[in-house]
Amino acid sequence: MELRMSRKERDRLKVVAALAERRLRQREAARLVELSERQVRRILVRYRVEGDAGLMHRARGRPSNRRLPEALRRRVMGRVVRQYRDFGPTFAAEKLREREGLVVSRETLRGWMIAEGLWTPRSPAKEVHLWRPRRPSFGELVQMDTSEHAWFEGRGQAEPVLVKMIDDATSRTVLRFFPADTTEANLEVLGRWVRRHGRPLAIYADRDSIFQVNRPPSAEEALQGYQAETQFGRALRELGIDYIPAPSPEAKGRVERSFQTDQDRLVKELRLRGIADIPSANAYLENEYEPMLNARFTVPPASSVDAHRPAKGYDLAAILSIQTVRTVANDYTVRHAGRRYQIQRRSIAGGLRGSKVTVEERLDRSLRLRFRGRYLRFHEVPPAQATPPPRPGVGASGPPPGPPAPTPYRPPDDHPWRQAFKKKRTFLLCVDTDRVSSPRSRRLLPRAEMPLTASTRVRLRLDSSRGRYHPLVNPGSESSCLCPCSNPLLAHRFRAKSPFARAPPVLFALCLVRHPETGARGRSLPRATPRGTRRGPQAKAEGRRRAARNISQENGAPRVFTGG
Repeated sequence: MELRMSRKERDRLKVVAALAERRLRQREAARLVELSERQVRRILVRYRVEGDAGLMHRARGRPSNRRLPEALRRRVMGRVVRQYRDFGPTFAAEKLREREGLVVSRETLRGWMIAEGLWTPRSPAKEVHLWRPRRPSFGELVQMDTSEHAWFEGRGQAEPVLVKMIDDATSRTVLRFFPADTTEANLEVLGRWVRRHGRPLAIYADRDSIFQVNRPPSAEEALQGYQAETQFGRALRELGIDYIPAPSPEAKGRVERSFQTDQDRLVKELRLRGIADIPSANAYLENEYEPMLNARFTVPPASSVDAHRPAKGYDLAAILSIQTVRTVANDYTVRHAGRRYQIQRRSIAGGLRGSKVTVEERLDRSLRLRFRGRYLRFHEVPPAQATPPPRPGVGASGPPPGPPAPTPYRPPDDHPWRQAFKKKRTFLLCVDTDRVSSPRSRRLLPRAEMPLTASTRVRLRLDSSRGRYHPLVNPGSESSCLCPCSNPLLAHRFRAKSPFARAPPVLFALCLVRHPETGARGRSLPRATPRGTRRGPQAKAEGRRRAARNISQENGAPRVFTGG
């Protein structure tokens, strides 16, 4: 027969065997096994009758006298299998006591669940790094993070995210459900913490784009001495709260481990209550779950000093908002998010037009305009609603389409608008070269004197520095003098031109013959010289000779002077 004895029973067997062989006295044996002499005599009697089996405990193999009834065990395990199958032993024992009125210790329930195969014993986790000690004061460091999890287990339309703040010294918690992890969501949780406890010294969060950016500072930020920051970073700066970026998820392990608790307990709590929408879930968090967390898992800080600073004097609604800068138009309107807002007359002040205003999108969905620390009154300008014309077709309702839009009027070629240049003509009148007495005209006279006939081809254009007239006669065309005289000279007709137009520099011919009846002279035209060009005496003489060679000669024609 095989006997299974404990270590204590084997040690006692060695002493009782020596006592049976009379190698020990009863007093010495009682001292060695830590029993009374009377109990030693009872054990010795059982040993002489039963042998080694007489030293084994009499209750071995029998049910305990304090054992729970089998009916209670079957009832509890039936509830666990039907409703708490994925619960842990501790959490299942709590729910059985709260909801079912079944009082079972967690270790008893753990044994039952292991026996039924509903729970697997976990081996203790190995320590891979040294734990960072908690901060000594409440509010000295607050960790912040967001958890994405199947909180509603597919019962709602979309799964929310849980944004959470937890104090490093006490594990006091503030948490809230949101549709997505946005700047507004984190600002709202921060506002709840500040209104409830005050302004902490620092916030420990990850390197998400909500908390920091990877760009150089803008011109306005550089002028103010600020680094590039997000809306959340600006709010922390205005509240005087430091931001400490966490290099890894393990660095902010306190909030990460608290999310493990929430993903176990909170998911099952929402399931038991049938909650599948964000407003109901936030109501449960605020009224039941958050007070339970703070009452059960909060630890006293090492220091009794509260490091939070009061938030009195801070406009939290303005600080915890999305702020953008916009420019005021000349009509005192501001465009933002595809809409236009008109500043009211009573809020218009000097220097407002063309200046920068700050648009605040607050968490309560309201809008504010701030200019130099003062809020402006404004109203939204409704957009112009253009009614599109009805499209013709089968079954189209409404009045029939009207006539097509009129074609823009284009004046004909003989319209007075197109003939306006005829009112500003200038003619070169024939004058006698021998009677030219104007000093300015004499300075323009070239040295070469050549007769000019009707067959002479001359290209005339006014100097670009004057820019008043432009010839209409094409170069190379033959024409006679347009003045009333009978001289067969080449004459040119001019029209007005914009002073901004630039005419290329060309050679000029001067008709300086006096009119025989009126005595009027033709307009003196200067030489054209390109801008920035300095002409010396030799270049000027060469230009005159080149102009003289380009003019043909015929006998009997009056003499005129040509210049280059």
